[in-house]
Amino acid sequence: MIIFKTVRWKNLLSSGNNFTEMRLDEHQTTLILGENGSGKSTLLDAMCFGLYGRGFRNLKKELLVNSVNEKGLLVEIEFSIGKREYKVIRGAKPNKFEIYVDSIFVNQDATVRDYQEHLERNILKMSHRSFTQVAILGSANFVPFMQLKARDRRALVEDLLDISIFSTMSDLLKKRVSTHTVELRETHHEINIMEERIQGLTSQLNALRENRESKIGKFEETILETDANIETLLDKVETKNDLIKEKTSSISDRDPQGDRLKQAQDWLTKLTDSKHRVIKDIAFYQDNDNCPTCKQDLDEEHKETHLAEKQKKAIELANALEQINGTIRDSSDRLEEIGKVQQGITSLQSQISVLQTEIISNQKYISKLNIEIEDIKSEATVNNNAQDQIDTNEESLEILHKKKESLVEQGHYFDIAGTLLKDQGVKQKIIKQYVPIMNNMINKYLATV
Repeated sequence: MIIFKTVRWKNLLSSGNNFTEMRLDEHQTTLILGENGSGKSTLLDAMCFGLYGRGFRNLKKELLVNSVNEKGLLVEIEFSIGKREYKVIRGAKPNKFEIYVDSIFVNQDATVRDYQEHLERNILKMSHRSFTQVAILGSANFVPFMQLKARDRRALVEDLLDISIFSTMSDLLKKRVSTHTVELRETHHEINIMEERIQGLTSQLNALRENRESKIGKFEETILETDANIETLLDKVETKNDLIKEKTSSISDRDPQGDRLKQAQDWLTKLTDSKHRVIKDIAFYQDNDNCPTCKQDLDEEHKETHLAEKQKKAIELANALEQINGTIRDSSDRLEEIGKVQQGITSLQSQISVLQTEIISNQKYISKLNIEIEDIKSEATVNNNAQDQIDTNEESLEILHKKKESLVEQGHYFDIAGTLLKDQGVKQKIIKQYVPIMNNMINKYLATV
């Protein structure tokens, strides 16, 4: 039984920043009277928020915080269950959730959800729904037990009777059934494989006896053909490798051409800048008669001399730019050619890879054929041991059949357990037994209220 001792709160709904405290253990019964809106329901909201993180009424958590202060919601509840003393502290803005048992703080390494589940399952042993139907009753939104829908009455009774163990057992059973189904399916598969293996051994034994020499001859002929194919493939690989060497040799200037192109591009930039400066100087001498520095008149002869020098320089730069552009074109063309050659090399390498894969496949095929030949040549040993293998596999098959029978029988037990753990099973019998008792108790209590 839960015995509430103290409930303290602040910044809850209309409550301000000072604690409001209710002592519930001073007398055997505590009666709280007040007009509508005086805060009687606030006590219920405080208890529900402190224990479950939400109010008694259908209010969002944000709406529980005092609308003036907008922070500092805090509820402290002290209660006892048996000989244990408990204290729960919960707050919002900032969030806070602490549980104390006999004044010792409960480790809070788990998530808030797990922490809350520990409080409901192991301490209170009832959910918010059960708490608002059994522990605290509010006139505004309380629905009498008998007026609840059948599924809600059932859920409440299950919660109160703590028969959720049956749901846990049902979940465990489902896992066992799932494992059992997989094991049964695998056993079926093993049986099929074993039967196929026995059939294969029998066929193999007969085939070895009937076609030994004929098969060896065919396999050896196939091996010779495959060897010849491998030689052809190797020749193709060698030819393509030679082409790669030839092409690689033809593009030995790849890196120098790249360096040459970069150097020419750098010179192009520099010469272009110089050309622009010379053109600017020519334009200045053509358009101005005064020195830009000393503001004195430029001598006509001096002006013409400098103009002639700049024009000569411009012609030289233009010729140099033409040469550089030619170099860039040549290098670019060469690098393009090199790129095409490189593509050809890459294509040849891919072709070689395909050929090598085919060679390996042929080699594996030859190895497989040689193994089969050796198996056929050792027919005497096979003939001596084949029946023993068949007998051994048949013994294994018998064991598998017994295992299958055991699993089928176990499945029947699981079916019975599943039927018992359904809502119409043991759970229903318990509820049917206790619901009339609870109805009478609730009606008697309501009659005295």
